[in-house]
Amino acid sequence: MTEFLLKGLAAIVVLGVFAQWIAWRFRLPSLLLLLLMGFLAGPVLRAKYPDLALSPDILFGEILSPLIALAIAIILFEEGLSFRFTELGKTGTVVRALVSVGALIGWLLTAVAAYLFLDLNLPLSLLLGSIAVISGPSVIVPLLRDMPLKGQLGSIVRFEGVAIEPVGVTLAALVLGGILASEESSSAMMALVGVITTAFVGVCFGTIAALLVLLCLRSGRIPDFLRTPVVLGAVVASFTVANVVQPASGLLATTILGMILANQSGASVRPFAEFHENFRVLALSVLFIVLAARIDVEILREFTFSGIFFVAILIFVVRPVAVLLATAASNLEWSERLFLSFLAPRGFVAAGVSSLFALELIDVGYPQAERLTYVMFLIIILTVSFYGLIAPTIARILGVSDASPHGVLILGAHDWARAIARELQNAGFRLLLVDSNQYNILAARREGVPARSGNVFQDDTLDEIVLDGFARFFALTSNDEVNTLAALHFGDYFGKDHVFQLPSADKAMPTEVATDSLEKFRNGILFGKSFSFDTVEDRTAQGAAIVTVESPENASPGELERVCGADVVPLFAITKGGELLVSTIDRSIVAVPGGKLICLVNRDAAEKIRKNSKLVPLDRGA
Repeated sequence: MTEFLLKGLAAIVVLGVFAQWIAWRFRLPSLLLLLLMGFLAGPVLRAKYPDLALSPDILFGEILSPLIALAIAIILFEEGLSFRFTELGKTGTVVRALVSVGALIGWLLTAVAAYLFLDLNLPLSLLLGSIAVISGPSVIVPLLRDMPLKGQLGSIVRFEGVAIEPVGVTLAALVLGGILASEESSSAMMALVGVITTAFVGVCFGTIAALLVLLCLRSGRIPDFLRTPVVLGAVVASFTVANVVQPASGLLATTILGMILANQSGASVRPFAEFHENFRVLALSVLFIVLAARIDVEILREFTFSGIFFVAILIFVVRPVAVLLATAASNLEWSERLFLSFLAPRGFVAAGVSSLFALELIDVGYPQAERLTYVMFLIIILTVSFYGLIAPTIARILGVSDASPHGVLILGAHDWARAIARELQNAGFRLLLVDSNQYNILAARREGVPARSGNVFQDDTLDEIVLDGFARFFALTSNDEVNTLAALHFGDYFGKDHVFQLPSADKAMPTEVATDSLEKFRNGILFGKSFSFDTVEDRTAQGAAIVTVESPENASPGELERVCGADVVPLFAITKGGELLVSTIDRSIVAVPGGKLICLVNRDAAEKIRKNSKLVPLDRGA
C-alpha cells in the first residue's frame, strides 16, 4: 500500500510540474496543459491500461475532499493577497461597475441559460452561474503580455480579473450555503438564513484570523523564519473553524483574511506572499492533475453538445450584455466596451471551487451535483481557447491594442537618471522613475518627469506599478544587488532582452547573485565595458552632461566625435522610425542616419549644444 501511494503521489507531482514547464516553454495556457495531462493519465489510460492509470479516488480515499478543500483555501488566500483597494481605485468606476452590476447580470443570465439548456435544477443553476462569474489574473495576465492594450484598458482588464475572484467566490459560497441549508429544511426562509449565516461566519472568522496574525507579526515575538508558517497556520485554522461552524463559509474566510492583510500597512506581506506564490504553483499543478484524472468520460459525453451551445451563449450573449449594461455610464469608447465584451476566460479558481462544491453536494446526496464540475471544465477549456485565439485579433480590429509599447521604467531618480529620463521623454517615450529617496522623486516631478516613491523590496512598490505601455526596464541605482534583483523581477514581465542594468563600479558585480545576473542578462549590461555608475557620477561631477544630438542621413561615426568631443559616449539611439536602441556591453552605438543620439558629453560640448536652440547636426557643414 505504501509503494502504491508513493508511486501515485510521485506521478501527480511529476506530471504537474512537467505540464507547467511545457506551458512555459511553448507559451501555452498552463491550465489547459494540466487538464490535458491529468485527462490522459486518468480516463484515457484507464480505458486501456487500468492498472497504470491514475485513480485519485482510490489513491486518496476519504481524505481526497479535505485535501482539495485545503489546497483551494490556500490558493484563495494567495489570491486575496493580490487584491489591493488602492489599485482598484486607479481605474475609476469602470472596474467597480464590472464586478458589481456586471457580475450580478452575468450571474443571473448564466443561471437562466443553465436552467434552460443544461436541464439543471434552479439552485444548481444559480450556483453554476455564481462560479462562472469568476475569471482571474492567472488566465488574464498571460493574454495581456502577448496583447498590450492602449491607455487604461489594460489596467481595467487586469484589475477586473483580480477583483472578480473574491466577488465570485463570495457569491458562490453564499449560494452554496443557501443550498445546504435548504437541504435540511426545504424552506426558502432557511435558505436565506443559510446565505446570511455563511456571509457572517466567513467575514467574522476571516477578520478575526487577520487581526490575530497582525497582532503576532507586530508584537515582535514571532521570529522571521516562523512568520510564514504562522500565516499558513492561520489560513488553515480560519478555513477549518469557519467550515465547522457553518459549512461553505471557509473559503470566504480565507479570502477575507488575504484581503485584509493585503490592504493594511502595519506589517509587510511580501515574505509570505512570495512563499505562497511558489506554493500556489505546486498546489495548482497537483490539484488539476487530480481533478482531471477523476473525469468520467461517460458523464462528459452526456452533455457535450448542449454544453458547447451553453458556452457559446456565455461568450456571445451573457458577457456582452453584462459589460455593455455595466459600462453604459462610463467614459469608455465603444471600441473599448466591445473589446471588454469579448474577454472573460475562466481559470484555476473557478475550476477548483466548482470541484470542491460538487464534492460537498455529492456528500449530502444532492441530485445532479456531479455535473457541476464537468460543465465548469467545459467552460474553462472553451473560453480559454476561444479568447486566447480571438482576443488579439479583436483588439487589432477595434484599434485598442498597442502594437509596439515603448514606455521606459527606470529604477533610480538621481540627477543623471533624471537627465536620461528627460531626453527620452522629449523624444516621445513614456517614462516612469522609481526611487526610495523622496528628494529625488520631488525633483523629478518638478522637472516634469513622472515618478513614484517607494522601496521596491519593502513597500510592495514593484507589485503596485501598472506596467501597461511599458516595454523596457533600466536599473540605474548604485547598488548591484538591488539592480540585479529588480532586473530578475522585471525580466519575467518584459523578457530578458528588454531588461538592462548598470554596474556600480568598473569592476562591478562581485557578488554571486550579480555574477549570475551578468551571465543571464549579458546583453543587458549598459553602456559598454569599463563603464559604470561611478563612471557617470565622476564625469557629471566634472561638468559632463547628457544631451540629444540629431543625426542626418549622411552621418558617419567620425562626425559624432568631431561635434561632441573625443570622449563622447553614445548611450541611446532613436531611429528615424522611432525605435529605441540601447548601448550595451555587447552592442555599441555609433550612428543612426536620420535619427537621434542621446550621449554623455564633456562640459565644453554640452555648453556648445545648449547655446544652439536647434540640436547640432552631425554633418560636415556644422
